[in-house]
Amino acid sequence: MKIELNIEQVKKAFEKKGIEGVLKIKNALYDAALTTSELAMKNLHDNKSVVTGTLVKSFGTQAIKKEKDGMFVTVSTDVEYAPFVEYGTVRMKAKPYFGPAFEVARQQLIKDLK
Repeated sequence: MKIELNIEQVKKAFEKKGIEGVLKIKNALYDAALTTSELAMKNLHDNKSVVTGTLVKSFGTQAIKKEKDGMFVTVSTDVEYAPFVEYGTVRMKAKPYFGPAFEVARQQLIKDLK
């Protein structure tokens, strides 16, 4: 999942506070990525999805990247069965852990940038 800000948001921050505004965005994106990872791990424990700990240990965060349309940070896992836990299967009930964590982090990011 990507946590991203479009270029208009970055420009707005720069116009308001110069380089300090852009640094604030970078810090807020980094915090959002950490929040997503931490809450996803907590959610996995809370919904009793942890058996071996492989999924919990697999979360990774890529560095903040700048592209022509904005900045983003990616929080991901490379565990094959991660989507099955999140969305469920025909034989297994969904136990969302990443989506709810992402939403909390997204709301906090919006709040931090006001």
